[in-house]
Amino acid sequence: MNTSTTPSARKPSSWTVLLLALLFIVPFGLAWYYYQSKDVREFKLVNHGELIRPARDIKNIALVDPSNEAQFLGSELKGSWWIWYVSPNRCQQECHDNLYNIKQMITALGKDSERVSTLFVSLPDCQVQACENYVLEHYPTMKQAHMDSKAFNTFFDGVTEQLDRERVGEIYISDPRGFVMMRYSGEINHQYILKDLKRLLKVSQIG
Repeated sequence: MNTSTTPSARKPSSWTVLLLALLFIVPFGLAWYYYQSKDVREFKLVNHGELIRPARDIKNIALVDPSNEAQFLGSELKGSWWIWYVSPNRCQQECHDNLYNIKQMITALGKDSERVSTLFVSLPDCQVQACENYVLEHYPTMKQAHMDSKAFNTFFDGVTEQLDRERVGEIYISDPRGFVMMRYSGEINHQYILKDLKRLLKVSQIG
């Protein structure tokens, strides 16, 4: 009996080999592409704020303590998470609401509240005295600072939204390494900021 096989039976066709290769290679190729993509962090973190890229290094920015007009560097804020509230032109009802909501967020963090500090930054053209007096009276534990126009515009260039900045203010998050990395409009529901902050604190090994 003839037990020999035909060439086609002994070896799969080139189309079969190609199809099998594609089935194994393509998924790995796509996974590698997404991993290397500049948007990879957005695949890993579903956030409600605007991720600032590149994050802004705060270590060398010049800030002024309004209580004594002493200058200090942003490097003094390293080691902790910070919620920054950059005030609107006038600290009226929207400003008051945001300050209150930020305080509520800290309370809602529970045991993690000690990891987060708050900072009020008045705009260079804000009614500074009125803003500072209100914050000092109602939120005495909130750190205050102001910046001159040049330093402010240099640091926030390309990040700040003028309409939010002037009307309702803006909220930023800086990390313990000393980088401002997330931005929110002052009109955002503060529960969204709280969700982002809880997620950041959960995955962070620092601060």
